[in-house]
Amino acid sequence: MEVTKKRICQIQRGEYAELIDGNRVSVEPTYEEAADAVAREDIEPLGFQEHLEELREKLKTLSSEEGIRWIRQYHNRHIAFFWVKGWPDEDVIKICSHDVLEDGGHRLLAAKFKGIETIDCVTVKCNKCLRG
Repeated sequence: MEVTKKRICQIQRGEYAELIDGNRVSVEPTYEEAADAVAREDIEPLGFQEHLEELREKLKTLSSEEGIRWIRQYHNRHIAFFWVKGWPDEDVIKICSHDVLEDGGHRLLAAKFKGIETIDCVTVKCNKCLRG
C-alpha cells in the first residue's frame, strides 16, 4: 500500500462513544485530559482493538458513571501513550478514499494534540463512511 501524507484537519473521524445502559454516551478524549495524563506519566499501552473484549468486561463491572469516567480516562491515557512513545513508521493511519478514518484514532489524536499538521496514511476500503 502506498503511504501518503494527509493534513490532520482533512481527516474525518467519528466521536468516541460507548453504549452505557442502552444510551449512546460521549467518551470523547480532550487535549487537556490527554496532556494531564502525559504530565502525570499515566499512559496506557493496551491497544483498543486488540484488547476490546478485556476492556468491555472491565466496563461491565462498573456503575454507569464510573464506566463513563473510566473509559474516557482509558482513551486519554492511550492517546498519551502515543504522544510520549510515538509509533512505528509502518503503523500508519488508515483512511478511506473519502478521508474518513478507518483505523488509528488514538494515534491521530496524539499527533493532533502534539500540534503535528500532517500524518502518514494509507487508503483502505470504505467501512465507516458508508459511501463505498
